Amino acid sequence: MKENNKKTIIFDMDGTLYKFKGDSFKSSGLYDVVIANTLLYISSKLEKSEIEAREVLELVFRKYWNSISIGLEKEFKIDRNDYFDFAWNIEAKNYVQFDPRLGEYLSRLKNDFELVLISDAPKIWVRIVLEHIGVKEVFKDNIYSGEGDTRKEFGNAFEAICKKGGLSPVCVFL
Repeated sequence: MKENNKKTIIFDMDGTLYKFKGDSFKSSGLYDVVIANTLLYISSKLEKSEIEAREVLELVFRKYWNSISIGLEKEFKIDRNDYFDFAWNIEAKNYVQFDPRLGEYLSRLKNDFELVLISDAPKIWVRIVLEHIGVKEVFKDNIYSGEGDTRKEFGNAFEAICKKGGLSPVCVFL
């Protein structure tokens, strides 16, 4: 991860590089689309009616909160990536807003720092957003997304990034 002894800056994607229209994931409209796609996915994958798919999703929410992918995997042996690729393959322009100068700012920072991106969102959404806001190349392979069990919401993501990159954190903002 580290190159040329550069210092590292870890960016949290949501709320840092862009903000959701409506100020939050849930109020942006994106949440509703993800849930609608999730219900379609459950109906198709598990051969359930719309009502049965809602019951499955309610079960997942009760047991796993917002970790839908983990709940579907543990309860129904559904591959997380297959779920993410279906439910989160959504155009970003309707849901995010960003400063158009962001790419310029990050490119200047990249001269002196190694830039790392972290998000609990799945890699398909991260890729779509980064392409939309024009900064995908700035981060290249230094992207940590929410497919696995290493996530910000679980409190283990920053530690894993530091360990993998051989970084000694100076400070952590929670």
